[in-house]
Amino acid sequence: MKELTIESLAHDLRGVAHADGVVWLVDGALPAENVLVRERARYSQRVEADVEQVLQASPARIAPPCEYASVCGGCDVQYMDYATQLANKERVLKEQLARIENIATVQWLPTLAAEPWAYRRRARIACRWLADKKHLALGFRQRHSHAIVEIEHCAILVPALQALLPSLRQCLSRWSQPRQLGHIELLAADNGIGMLLRVTAALSPVDQALLQAFAVEQAVTVFIQQEEKSSAQYAFGKDQVLLQHEKSGAALACMPGDFLQANGVLNALLVDAVLAALSPSKADSVLEAFCGLGNFTLPLAKQVGKIVAMEVSETMVSRAKKQAADQNVRNVSWMVSDLAQKKNCETIKVNANKVLLDPPREGAAVFCQHAPLDGVERITYVSCNPSSFARDAAILAQRGFVLSQVGMVDMFPQTSHIEVLAVFDVQSNSKIKKHSASKKTSMKKLKR
Repeated sequence: MKELTIESLAHDLRGVAHADGVVWLVDGALPAENVLVRERARYSQRVEADVEQVLQASPARIAPPCEYASVCGGCDVQYMDYATQLANKERVLKEQLARIENIATVQWLPTLAAEPWAYRRRARIACRWLADKKHLALGFRQRHSHAIVEIEHCAILVPALQALLPSLRQCLSRWSQPRQLGHIELLAADNGIGMLLRVTAALSPVDQALLQAFAVEQAVTVFIQQEEKSSAQYAFGKDQVLLQHEKSGAALACMPGDFLQANGVLNALLVDAVLAALSPSKADSVLEAFCGLGNFTLPLAKQVGKIVAMEVSETMVSRAKKQAADQNVRNVSWMVSDLAQKKNCETIKVNANKVLLDPPREGAAVFCQHAPLDGVERITYVSCNPSSFARDAAILAQRGFVLSQVGMVDMFPQTSHIEVLAVFDVQSNSKIKKHSASKKTSMKKLKR
C-alpha cells in the first residue's frame, strides 16, 4: 500500500495524485485527503488504485448510505455529498468547453437536477447459476469485475422496482431450468412495470407457469427474448407499457431494453428544457437527428409545423411511426438513416430552420461536419458525453454556429456521468469570417 495526498479530481471524478514520477488515479478519494491506497493496475504514465483507508477526510466525504457501495459497480461517487457532486460535474463540463470556447461569453443554463436517490426507473439485473452452490445469483456487476454482487435492495431504484426485487428473487429461485436465464431488464413505466427476460432456450411449462403467476400477482408485463439479436416477444400482462409526457400528453409505448432515459423525473425536465431551448413555433420546420422512439419528437410535434425525424434502427422507426399515428400526430416524417455515415448526412434533403440532436456517446461528428445546414437558425444539442460534445461544438463553430447557451443535466446522481443541454445559434456572415481563424486554432488543439 501507498500513502498519497489527493490534489484534485479527474474528469471521471477519480482522485488525482502525483508520486514516483507517475499520475495516480484513485477510486473513492477526494481532494485534500490523505489516503492509503492499494494499487490495482500500473501503466507507463499512470497507476490506477483504490482507497484502502482514509487517514484525513475531506469535509465533503459522507458515509455511503448503500451497504453495497464498496463492491457494487453501479454508484461510484456516493461517498461524496451531493452538492460536491454537482459542483465537480459542472467544473468538468466547463473544462471540456474551455478547450474550444471562451465560456465566459456563454449563457449558463440552470443545472437540471432532482432527487439524488430512488430515481432510476430502469435496471439491468445480472444473473448467474452457481452450480456448485445450486443457487441463482441475482444482482449487479462488481466494480472492476464480471462477478455478481447479490443485492436485496438498491437505493437508486424507484420504489416500485425496489419493492419488486424480493418477489422476483423468490419466483426465479423456484425455476426448474435457471441456467437458461441470461439477464433481466426492468422498467417502471407510468402504467405499471415491464420486465424483459433474456433466455438461452424456450421456457419449460413449469417455468412458464411460475412466471405467469408472478406477472399476475405483481401486475408486471413480461417480455421474453430468446436470442440476443432477436426481437423481444410479449408474454404476459398488459399489452404495452407507457411513458407519458405530462405537459403535452404525448405517450411512448415502450418495453424494457429500449433506449430510454433511466431517470424519469429528469427526463421530463429535460424534454421541457429542450422544447424551451428550441423556441418552437408553428412556422418552424425541424430536423431531428437520432430521434429514438420519439421522446422529444412527439411533444415537439404539437408546437411546430413539421418535423423530419431520423434514426438508424428500422424497428425503432417503425414503432415510433405507429405510435405517432395512434396519437394522431401527422406532421412528423420518420426516416431510417445511419447518421454516422458521411454519404447519408451529405444527402439529407430537408428544408429545416431548426435542428435537434440527441446522439449516442460517440457524438454526432459526421452529421455536424457533413449535414447540409444552410438556412438553419438554431441547433439544440443533447449530449451524454462532454468530450464528444466539445469536439462537435468545435465543428459547428467552424460552420458558423456559436455556442450561445449550455447547461449540465444530472441524469445519474451518485455517478460521474454528465449530460449536456446546449444551444447553437447561427452567426451573421460578418462574424463567421472574423472568428474563423480562432476556431481553426481551437480545432487543432482539440485534435491534439
